[in-house]
Amino acid sequence: MTEAAPRAAIRVAVALLALSLAAVALNALVPAFGALVGPPETGGIDLQSRAAEVSRLWSGQSPYGLGNASSSAVYPPASYVMLTPLAWLPYEILKWLWAGSAVGCLLWLGWLAGRVAGARGPEQVALAGFVPASIAGVAYGVQNGQLHVHVVAALVGAALLLLRSRPSLRSDLLGGVLLLFALVKPTVAGPFCLLLLARRDRVPVLVGLTAAYCVLTAVGGLVTGEGLQILTDWLHRARGGASFGAGGSYGNVHAWSAMLGLSRFDPVATVIVVAGVVGFAFSGRAARAVDGERWGALAVVALGARVAVYHQDYDDTLLIGVQLALLARWGRGRSLTVVWVLGALVLVQLGPREWLNLGGAAPSLLEWARLGVWAVALAMCVQAGGSSGYPEASGGVDEV
Repeated sequence: MTEAAPRAAIRVAVALLALSLAAVALNALVPAFGALVGPPETGGIDLQSRAAEVSRLWSGQSPYGLGNASSSAVYPPASYVMLTPLAWLPYEILKWLWAGSAVGCLLWLGWLAGRVAGARGPEQVALAGFVPASIAGVAYGVQNGQLHVHVVAALVGAALLLLRSRPSLRSDLLGGVLLLFALVKPTVAGPFCLLLLARRDRVPVLVGLTAAYCVLTAVGGLVTGEGLQILTDWLHRARGGASFGAGGSYGNVHAWSAMLGLSRFDPVATVIVVAGVVGFAFSGRAARAVDGERWGALAVVALGARVAVYHQDYDDTLLIGVQLALLARWGRGRSLTVVWVLGALVLVQLGPREWLNLGGAAPSLLEWARLGVWAVALAMCVQAGGSSGYPEASGGVDEV
């Protein structure tokens, strides 16, 4: 029997797996996009809320609507300033632009996944390309008009630009802008800023980023006439929103403390997780997180961000960072172990949110399975940080 036979069998198996993954992903995403661009009552509730909150800000009112129980504003003031374009267009046009940009982000992430994996042949390209869309929460967030896909795409782009061995003024500026936009959801993007502490040449970027965020916050206070009071309004609203939402989320310290009746310890639990991320940021492994190794560092911080605070299941999109790290390891050595872990990560994320027992008295079997796979993937990504580095896939992934 020739060597070509088993290789052909492997190619057929990869192609079938890619087709299966594509079918599952599209089966969830197509209806989600349809609901988003359909009548307002079918989807886009979060997009409608953000647009209304931005409009309230620029009309000189606090977006938090204190005294108005129907207000759902929980984002910081700077976020609403960054989201100003949402108030420029009628919702009928806005929802189509939002859907189109989300599609563009997913296509770019899929393309990058193939490049990072060094995918060879159409079947490998297709398999890697559909991996980012395999997270069930992606479709749920798209249907609601959430920011998750846009924010994670910005984070990945920032990592591509800022965690490189030969930074330039252009890459610093563009990467800084992307990271600033990602901070529209600071509970998702905030921990990634800590990676900039790993290298002295990244500290100026972090300083500039901090200054820009403070300016945006000040703009929000000036526009509403509230000054620093707007921060107090936000903290009041955000604290209540997090406490309410923790009972309907999973895979984070706030959800676990809510199950145990220990929500008063949420800040302590969050500080402990963030301290772990800070420790990693100051480690030698993070300092070497440049070029190919950046994906391992990105994965560690992504998982830290995912469990540190209250998150809904659509923020599982953070796991795209973990997927990229595993694909990079696979591209480096085609390790069978990496294939199994990546396969397990994809498999457990396919389950619909109904299987998570959100708000239940105890974690569901699916939640335990996801947490177990996340832990194994985290160990592999931490280990990768101490390796000699991943070679970038050919084709100019590192070119800007």
